[in-house]
Amino acid sequence: MSQYTDSLRSPERLARRARVGVPEQSLATRLRRLGRAMWKHRWYYFLLIAPLTYYLIFRYIPIWNAQIAFNTYPKSNSGHPGFPNAARLAMKLR
Repeated sequence: MSQYTDSLRSPERLARRARVGVPEQSLATRLRRLGRAMWKHRWYYFLLIAPLTYYLIFRYIPIWNAQIAFNTYPKSNSGHPGFPNAARLAMKLR
């Protein structure tokens, strides 16, 4: 093997990649770091509000409302003027 591939597999490099000996960060520390990063880049998140609102209103909500077309409703005997009831309704209107 070449010297380059041997250096990629060196124990020091593998130990750094595996983070051996480094204590795990607590959840509070990770959340604090996330909060700081989000605050640092708050203007990018602010710029995302418009496109996310657009997709929510004009793309997601209509799909959610379209589920009505695929529901199965029970038949009713309310005399609704559908095709089977059209003759009976016409006789009542005479």
